[in-house]
Amino acid sequence: MEYNYTTISLGARYRMMDDKLELSGSLSPSFGDFKRQAVDLVAQYQILQNFSLIFQFRMYRIPDQSTNTITGLSTRLTL
Repeated sequence: MEYNYTTISLGARYRMMDDKLELSGSLSPSFGDFKRQAVDLVAQYQILQNFSLIFQFRMYRIPDQSTNTITGLSTRLTL
């Protein structure tokens, strides 16, 4: 099966609190044979110079069918 569709992605990133907190987000709608909206939100907080806490929220919505969300909390250690 072949699909004919276009996806546009718009995103932004903002740093605050002396660059310790980074907020980012994106919106990616798809048009054509395959219709979908995707939203991605991320907050990353630098606790130490080499250690960060990351919260991520993703939502995928297919009109008249389903909406799925994924939420996660993770850490990052840079050596």
